[in-house]
Amino acid sequence: MLEQSKYIEIFLDEGRDILCSLEKELLALERDPSSFEAISTALRLSHTLKGSSRMVGLAGVSNAAHGIENILEMLGSSKEDVSGDDFAFVFDVIDKIKSLFESISAGEVSDLEMDFPNIATKEGAKSFEEKGTKEQKAPNKSTAKGIRKPLLSLDLDSADSAPSKRLGDALRVRLEKLDSLMEELENATVASRNLADRIASIYPAAQNTEDKFSSGALRVESERLEALVSSARNAVVEMRMLPVASLFDQYPRMVRDIAADLDKEVELKIEGGDLELDKHLMEDIYGSLTHLVRNALDHGIERPDERALRGKERGGVISLRAYQRPGAVVVEVEDDGNGIDADTLRSVAIKKGFLQPSEAQAMEDEDLFYLLLKPAFTTRREADQLSGRGVGLDVVKNMIDSVHGTMTIKSEKGRFTRFSLYLPKSYSGLKGVEVISGGVPVVIPTLFVEKCFTVGAEEFQRRDGRVAYLGEKLHLVSLGLLLGRAVEDISTGIEVLVLRFRDRRMALAVESVVGDAEFLLKGTGRHLEEEGASLLGITITREGIPAPVFDVRYLAERWAGLEFSCRVPLPKVKRKLKILVVDDALTSLHVISSFVGAMGHSVFQAHDGAEAWSMMEDYPVDLVVTDMEMPEIDGIELTRRIRRSEWFKKTPVVMVSVKGEETIVSRAFEAGANAFIHKERLDGASLEKTIKNLLPDI
Repeated sequence: MLEQSKYIEIFLDEGRDILCSLEKELLALERDPSSFEAISTALRLSHTLKGSSRMVGLAGVSNAAHGIENILEMLGSSKEDVSGDDFAFVFDVIDKIKSLFESISAGEVSDLEMDFPNIATKEGAKSFEEKGTKEQKAPNKSTAKGIRKPLLSLDLDSADSAPSKRLGDALRVRLEKLDSLMEELENATVASRNLADRIASIYPAAQNTEDKFSSGALRVESERLEALVSSARNAVVEMRMLPVASLFDQYPRMVRDIAADLDKEVELKIEGGDLELDKHLMEDIYGSLTHLVRNALDHGIERPDERALRGKERGGVISLRAYQRPGAVVVEVEDDGNGIDADTLRSVAIKKGFLQPSEAQAMEDEDLFYLLLKPAFTTRREADQLSGRGVGLDVVKNMIDSVHGTMTIKSEKGRFTRFSLYLPKSYSGLKGVEVISGGVPVVIPTLFVEKCFTVGAEEFQRRDGRVAYLGEKLHLVSLGLLLGRAVEDISTGIEVLVLRFRDRRMALAVESVVGDAEFLLKGTGRHLEEEGASLLGITITREGIPAPVFDVRYLAERWAGLEFSCRVPLPKVKRKLKILVVDDALTSLHVISSFVGAMGHSVFQAHDGAEAWSMMEDYPVDLVVTDMEMPEIDGIELTRRIRRSEWFKKTPVVMVSVKGEETIVSRAFEAGANAFIHKERLDGASLEKTIKNLLPDI
């Protein structure tokens, strides 16, 4: 094992980051050899690697980094065009350093000063120069004259003090230790809450005794303890998070190399790299993401001549993007290539006995795509016919299942294919909605919960056991029935959770909704079977009670035949809506909110469009009332964003304004508003009437 330097682990983390950043700059330099910025940054990175490796005793790596410096300087001062072979040589050196790092991490290398390719010497540099001359077959079309002599005068001694986007984050804490600490903090949280509950139960009695002051101080200290434990827990969660860029940065080099091997022209576009994700989670999805990227390169993107014949640009595009959605982080892989041939899918499904001919013809194309996730659905020969889709996708699905996420597939033949992975933001805490079913707590992952509301018994009877939601009539399933307990009593109304799995909505009846919170999932992560219902694991509620965490994917698979209808002729219970009021004028905000509150609905307030949009991503609402004129994101832009959103596009929007001209009203409706009210005529009655017109089923 390596024990020559206690800083070796820190260096290895820093070194990997340096190599990743160095590859990015070299790829940019390969595209544009005249880029002063790219070669300057690459020189600074190699200089930092040289110094850091020397400090921990890795003389071989230090020499190699010094050689890369020399090569970069020659690239910058060369009077000849730079060839792809030159870059391939440098990439090969980087690969060797990466392999060495992995060997060191695994304890397979005992000598930190092991020999390394001698490219730091004049002879090594000369051989590189000769290699670039002799092996160059044809000028790279994308190359231009390199940067000349001025680069040789760069002050590399100042590089170590230059700010870096990634290297400052090099210090890592072992995730195993963080996991252990997180579990201890979770136990401490439960203990502190139990203590607070005990103190709260004896506090009223203590008010009549001589100990009332000490009991009051004890309660304050208990609350302070709970706050400190919660703060420490949040800090540990943050320590586990890393920018998604640290995952996405692994792919530009891979795409470059594979595209070159396949004689394809491919551009990789990356979006959302600043979004943070649990490092454990990124490590787990890396293999599946790599499979999707390779699949897109190999079978999705067409060859340049084929694309030209189809009227496309010769170069294809693969997009890697990450963005946030309510309760989830979405990671997408999209290509603008062949797309999935739905007709061929139908034929394969019938031939292999997955579907009857009548079923296959009746099935929508998008539903067919999910057959690709089934094990052994395709063979390699069939996968070629299907543009390579299906081979190994069952493995991707299993990975997504293991992290309690889900996946959607969108495709159009000849245009694009998009795989969207919906993932929890962190392993350390499962965000979920706690409900009561059969008198016991159950947790539903927030990732799948779209809405919670109450349905009255009379309304439930009138709709024959269905629930109206955003224009759909959803069948209702009892959670108690699924868990082998009593069906919920609807004599005073019924609590409903609208669940979303892929593009399908489902309604789940529960006894009551306690609220949403973050829970620590206990167990190995394997699916547990209890009373025929699949569970993700067990968690501990705020009260310290064990609660099963329900697997919504299991519910989706068994949906048929689980619907139930209960008819009880009781008075209709008014549904309580969640309404978001948006206005930058404080008086107007409070007046409109008071109107909404008087109707018995829950009110959420936002002071501008930006705050409103952020709130909607965390807390979906039933309706939005927004002012038109606001700074930054105004009501018009907010409404447009709502209409463009896959999640919120059907949310009704009521636009209000102090202006009432016809052009103003037209702008509101063109943006997607469902109703417009002039503020001079705005009162409780007019607003209530408008809301009832937009949501008649409440």
